Amino acid sequence: MVHPRDGRRLGTRTLPHARERLATYGSYLLKLSTVGDKVELKLVDPWAEQDVWSQSFDADSETCLVDHELVAVMQRSGNFRLMNIRDGSAVIDTQLEPDARLASIRVDRFNDQYLLMAGSPPLFSSKADSVKPLDGSKEEFTGHIYAFDRNTGRSMWENPVFLYRRGLVTSQARDLPVLTFAESHTKQRKPGRSSRSVSVSVLCLDRRTGRPVFEKDGLSQNDSVVRANGDPHDNTVTLSLRTTNYQLKFTEKPLPPEPSFEDDREWRPKSNKKGSIFNLLGSAD
Repeated sequence: MVHPRDGRRLGTRTLPHARERLATYGSYLLKLSTVGDKVELKLVDPWAEQDVWSQSFDADSETCLVDHELVAVMQRSGNFRLMNIRDGSAVIDTQLEPDARLASIRVDRFNDQYLLMAGSPPLFSSKADSVKPLDGSKEEFTGHIYAFDRNTGRSMWENPVFLYRRGLVTSQARDLPVLTFAESHTKQRKPGRSSRSVSVSVLCLDRRTGRPVFEKDGLSQNDSVVRANGDPHDNTVTLSLRTTNYQLKFTEKPLPPEPSFEDDREWRPKSNKKGSIFNLLGSAD
């Protein structure tokens, strides 16, 4: 280590292995290492050669960083903890649905909430049928989505949303009131034949309730680009596909209770009820 002003050598210190370093926080290192049947998450002060804080979790836990200020950990038992990297204090510490096949987590921070996407591998797969996220989508997602109030840390939805093989559109504008998914589906028309059909599916969820506000299957494969943009002055969200646009209008209309949205294992929702803070205005070229 050297002095930042004059480059004078101050001394040497041993750092954690590169694969154990999750992030840097000022002059500290966030370290994740396996210790027996546990993983140990700690913030290390390399210069002082001591831990700032340390916590341990089950060895099969999944972790992710949130805006370089927070770190999230979810265990397969369903325990979820969102912590400040600075001091290890819990922003959220709650029990969610257990998932013995948990493979990844993603946490997004918005102005008013945290969204947790807890992913697991699809139970079924077929060489004849495939799913591919569209342009702007980074990855295929199967699993549960949870929403938490950013001020209180409490759950915002009555139940989590379950999605099966959906493509998250990560390029949408920040803090839109919707969460958008889009993917193409390729299916073999008849067993033993090479002919295939390709279609596009688009789904938008209301971030406040988890309900579907827009859902279309069987769109043309030409609609391979999906963008979502909002206009706060008109209280609208516009979905832009390659061949057409759809506009959603924000409303304050009260909604009757209904079950949480849940995809089935054939890429189709169990409930096609439409009801949310949005009304579909229609499509426009």
